[in-house]
Amino acid sequence: MENNNLYLFQPNGLSEGLDTAMLIPTASGNWSDYEILTPGAANGATAAPGTTNPTYQSTIWARHRTNGNIYAYPLAWKADGSVDYSALTKPDAGTPILTGANWTVAAQPLVGAADLNSDGYPDLWAINNSNAITVFPGKSSTGIKNKVDSFDNWQFLGYSDASTSIHPNLVSWQCMDAEGGVRNGAPLAIYSCWNTPSQRFDLGADGTIRAGAYCVSTVGDANTNGAQLTLAGCDGRPTQKWSMRPDGRIINQTTITNGDPNTGRCIELHGWATSQGTRLDIWDCSTLQDNVRWTLQPERTP
Repeated sequence: MENNNLYLFQPNGLSEGLDTAMLIPTASGNWSDYEILTPGAANGATAAPGTTNPTYQSTIWARHRTNGNIYAYPLAWKADGSVDYSALTKPDAGTPILTGANWTVAAQPLVGAADLNSDGYPDLWAINNSNAITVFPGKSSTGIKNKVDSFDNWQFLGYSDASTSIHPNLVSWQCMDAEGGVRNGAPLAIYSCWNTPSQRFDLGADGTIRAGAYCVSTVGDANTNGAQLTLAGCDGRPTQKWSMRPDGRIINQTTITNGDPNTGRCIELHGWATSQGTRLDIWDCSTLQDNVRWTLQPERTP
């Protein structure tokens, strides 16, 4: 979107190359009234005429800036097998997929779309003026993957300016704790939740789990079974990168093979121990068990 005009960039067949921008002409309405969202594939897989292999096309969603409603603009196929972009020529003729949620620009300054829970259906999220994050999980009346035509009840995810406490599912009243305070070399263990800085973590977009100026790491940068956890200076080392899974596993990224999380090693309670001061390590977790499952809770104190 530029100067309230919608442009399309298409791959040109070269490595990471795009053709010159193509203006999508506007037949009715005005894109200045809308904010573009890009959920990815949200209209299911369809086969072009004359072909048998269904493919996923990107979908455009848009928020009306004044009434807050969300509209979908699904792409289609022309008879010659080319992509039909005609839905994008009429901003005022989108299909309403979320109405009455008060997602106006004034109420929810930030909105976005992505498959947040990895269930195959893109979701809608928003951050309001109090930094509260809400999400409407996408769903399909037909059960077709990636074909979103409605949303489940909204959910509160926490606050965008909050830190996170990390609780073992086996003993939810305990917290991951930087033993002895947030410092270089502090071992990680579980203790009762005391609402202290040593139990507050931030999840970095780069895959790090941070406590103050330090990152959750493994002792000696080991990634073998039994490698214990510690805090260390954030320096980009691979063993400081973690994958947070929807099933509650926290997997060290260096232990994942070919993108399959079931090959990785997870933060665990060794031997299912739950006593105060139990030190944390990583272990194979191809079998989902409660001693490798964690719950993240948004916190605003201290």
